[in-house]
Amino acid sequence: MFARDAWIVQAMGLGHLLDGNHDPENAPCIDPTMPGGSGLLGIPDLSSLREQLQAQKGDSLMLRTPNKPGDRRPPTPLVAVSYPKSGTHLLSDILQLVTGQEFYWPDHYPSNAISRGVLDQIPRGHFLIGHWHANDLDLFEEMLNRSCKVIVQYRDPRDQITSFYHYYTKVVATSKNMFARILLDVSTEKALNRLITGGTLVKDVEFPSLPVNQVAWLEQWRRMCVLFHIPICFVSYEEVVNNKVDTIGRIARFLDTPLSREQCVTIARLTQFDQTSVTIRKTAVAKNIKRKGIVGDWQNSFTLVNKVVFKSVAQQILECLGYESDDNW
Repeated sequence: MFARDAWIVQAMGLGHLLDGNHDPENAPCIDPTMPGGSGLLGIPDLSSLREQLQAQKGDSLMLRTPNKPGDRRPPTPLVAVSYPKSGTHLLSDILQLVTGQEFYWPDHYPSNAISRGVLDQIPRGHFLIGHWHANDLDLFEEMLNRSCKVIVQYRDPRDQITSFYHYYTKVVATSKNMFARILLDVSTEKALNRLITGGTLVKDVEFPSLPVNQVAWLEQWRRMCVLFHIPICFVSYEEVVNNKVDTIGRIARFLDTPLSREQCVTIARLTQFDQTSVTIRKTAVAKNIKRKGIVGDWQNSFTLVNKVVFKSVAQQILECLGYESDDNW
């Protein structure tokens, strides 16, 4: 039972034990957190996470971006994390323009599990970004000692699943890829259900429900930052897309680099979907990794069956993250 506990396995970052050849995009999503089809197992009380997300969204509505920039301080040591297929490259592009720093995205850590010493490896004038687990006490102690701040990005689990599906069936659809193998042999409807519920791979290796895995990942970051008194800012992909200027302003204020509305508008324009991503250009990822970049695209892929399955597995997660108030969707 110990090895199947969603929170223990997630926190320890044990996904690297399953397969020695992970694609960087899928590493956080393959922890054997629970038996297939039992998506709600392992989810604790999410009320604290929900309250913090709601409080930060309320603050963003009250603190509008000023017309003139405020006093800028020296760059704040920053660790940015984003759940896979939640707009990580877009977040990185925005942060580079807000901070005037470059990104540092090391990909040699197994299962995206980083530990003590990684902050020493960050080149001067860079911030750390990736899909990292909040799984190492020493790392958080080091971040506390350096007065780091943390930005965490998440996404509507329905859109995250949809993007995840298209990535592994279109961009990296090879027989060597674990997720491609389990998604290409069935219909889109069945493939999405597999990602919603989790399932079993060859040799009885199990992968989790992606909605459950995402909220576990979010809650672990929240818990660890609270424990170590590290400032944390949650940002949803939907805020970045639908309310970009004010969201950029909120990020800038959080990092003690307040910008004027005109500066935020400029950053929003430079990071539009049709613009070349600086982060994608500098990383070894497929050039067609960008697909649509829109909110609500899951509606073009989910069938009635997918909706029923999702509601049975992860309705409380949608409500926790603020995407739905009930199951009437």
